[in-house]
Amino acid sequence: MVISRIQQFAAAAAFIVAGLAGCSGGGGGSSGDGGGEPTGPQLTLQVHVDGSGSITSTVAGLGCSGDCSVSLTQGTSFVLNAVPGTGYVFSGWGGACSGTGTCTVTMSAATAVSASFTPGGSSSGKSWFVSATGSDSAAGTLAAPFKTITQAVGVATAGDTIEVRAGTYNEAVVIRTAGTSAARITLRGYGADLPARPVLQRSGTGPTIYFYNDACDEDTIGSGSGNTDCFASWWTVQGLEVRGSTTGGDDGNVIKIDTAKVRIQGNKLCCSVADVVKLVRTANDVEVLDNEIFQSSGVVTPGSNAQGIDIVGANNTRVAGNYVHDVPDFGMYAKGNARSTLFENNLLVNIGRADNGHAIMLGQETDSDRLTDGRYESYDGIVRNNVVVNATWACVATSSSSNVRIYNNSCYNTATAGQGSIFLSNESEVGQAGTGVEIVNNIIYGSGNRPVIKVNADALTDFTTLRISGNIYWTSNGAPTFSLKDTQVPAGQWSTLYNTITGLTDASRVLDPQFATTTGGTPLTLKATSPAINTGVPTALVAKDFLATARPQGGKIDVGAYEY
Repeated sequence: MVISRIQQFAAAAAFIVAGLAGCSGGGGGSSGDGGGEPTGPQLTLQVHVDGSGSITSTVAGLGCSGDCSVSLTQGTSFVLNAVPGTGYVFSGWGGACSGTGTCTVTMSAATAVSASFTPGGSSSGKSWFVSATGSDSAAGTLAAPFKTITQAVGVATAGDTIEVRAGTYNEAVVIRTAGTSAARITLRGYGADLPARPVLQRSGTGPTIYFYNDACDEDTIGSGSGNTDCFASWWTVQGLEVRGSTTGGDDGNVIKIDTAKVRIQGNKLCCSVADVVKLVRTANDVEVLDNEIFQSSGVVTPGSNAQGIDIVGANNTRVAGNYVHDVPDFGMYAKGNARSTLFENNLLVNIGRADNGHAIMLGQETDSDRLTDGRYESYDGIVRNNVVVNATWACVATSSSSNVRIYNNSCYNTATAGQGSIFLSNESEVGQAGTGVEIVNNIIYGSGNRPVIKVNADALTDFTTLRISGNIYWTSNGAPTFSLKDTQVPAGQWSTLYNTITGLTDASRVLDPQFATTTGGTPLTLKATSPAINTGVPTALVAKDFLATARPQGGKIDVGAYEY
């Protein structure tokens, strides 16, 4: 599946990244004129197709069955249509479009649009409707909707879609049933009501939406059996606004997932006493995509342990395209024997508090009796193409983890209160140090009062497995420092220290990366004169950038999250 998308739900604008590849036709001009010679400034429309389907348009020749881009004249207005492939259903737009109907786009600026198609065409595809003014004794149709989401969840079967009308729903939703790989069950906001969304918030303790099945209960699977794929849900939750309870307690998550094969996409998830999104060791193959995830103390006061996304022991989690902001704790992390976690193309802004707050982390500290699938906190994790602005602790951290890849991230004003902008530690309760960490092609712009790279003396079992190369280092005071095995040095001494301890060479540079902007929906873009352009270390690990632009565009891959 092609990835690389982010939704910016802030009041200023909605933003989602989209792909670049071959696109048929296109052209400028007025609405539906089919092209001709450009008569004004040219703006880029980027389109991304996720799944099996295509996009057609009233602009003659503009049609995409994959990722594509086209230049259009400023002011051009046109309609986009989503056409599912055989066996698929259209699950919704992203970026400049939203909902599930046709979408009208006017090119006032460079624009990105995505269309998502999911398996489901082979099912009955029944639609169930819910309205805050409905009745649970009704038929569940558009004309006679149910009143509660719980009622619709109870009757939906494989391939069905639950359409939730805009309104407020005061209930806790527990999902125990399953779709299939070819026929997911979808719970989503009703597209015709957009931009209004349904708002779901429970009262009392516990999560607002909970994917649970008895087969995944610890009384059933036991506490020492390691990661377990106990129940596959095959559900998608999309286009909702979900809030935690004001009195949710330690389990007061917005969404908690115990089961496998769950997709959380394009939602607004806010405000919880506990973690906003929580996955446990039975929640394998979960996707968290294109959501806005944040805390707001005016709605719910977060507790002292309230991460944006908390993954404990789950395998194959993909976290991509999310806008995570104003979380006074970790933005997102995976630990507890989590395997093959992928954090990519996320935008994180204003993360942490003075005593806590890594933006992204692989590993950390898990109770020893919970390490039932090995000694390392995480295995084979990848952190790539993320953009981080303002974090009190690290931009990216790793602890007690094996085979970590930190590639092409862009960091700005990080480690303002503690640790380092890139931070390696050993926090394992079983004393397991990490191994095999690569830190390559990142822009690391620290706050100036903390090291841009900090590697504790006990962080690794073998420091020759620490590969650092191709990065650009800078700080607000223009004088980056580095700390390796508890020895802190200025930039001029870093290469020698690193080589002495690892036997390797860090082919990185100390330069101002020349960010074009540090705010907005696409912060940390680069000026044309940036030293990050065409100067990265070759890698096959990062084939596209934060905006899904193919890498490389020039002679070499660019450093940081964007490719030019």
